[in-house]
Amino acid sequence: LRAMVLHRISEDDASALEQVLPEIERRKRPGQISTLIFAAQDTDGVCSAAIFKDLLRVYAIEYALHPVQGYIDIDDHFEAMRDSESEIRTIVFLGCGAIIDLVALQERYGLSDVMFFVFDSHGPVHQANDTFSKMVRVFEDAEDCDLPTEVLQMNESESETDETAASEEETGSRKRKLP
Repeated sequence: LRAMVLHRISEDDASALEQVLPEIERRKRPGQISTLIFAAQDTDGVCSAAIFKDLLRVYAIEYALHPVQGYIDIDDHFEAMRDSESEIRTIVFLGCGAIIDLVALQERYGLSDVMFFVFDSHGPVHQANDTFSKMVRVFEDAEDCDLPTEVLQMNESESETDETAASEEETGSRKRKLP
């Protein structure tokens, strides 16, 4: 039984992604900041945060945004949250977070009711997240996934065929491709 939800998003499978904002909206508390966003301080994180903030505004979701340079920044913020009476119900990671043991983090800081959404193309997904928690949803670009060798070889041959066809169209020649 897989408890973590890992979505490999491709152009044909965006339905899981379409459910993120409605889920965050269901979890919000009116008049309170109930969503926390951690965004990496790189190009992907900054751009993702700008877009995500606009989407949250459309849903009237109040949020707090924390740019992070490293995972120590995230730990420091969770330590500070432990001492406060936070109403956070959703935590979103943009460009970071996939490699963190989120299940252990939930237990350590008493966040069992908090749902995590992770959008991180930088590294592998921590295996501990895969076994224990249904409150963790990790989204991964299908093109960046570790695919079986057979699939990669098939994609490479299709790409070569497309490139050959494109170059033939440009030059007007009709060369036969050898098997």
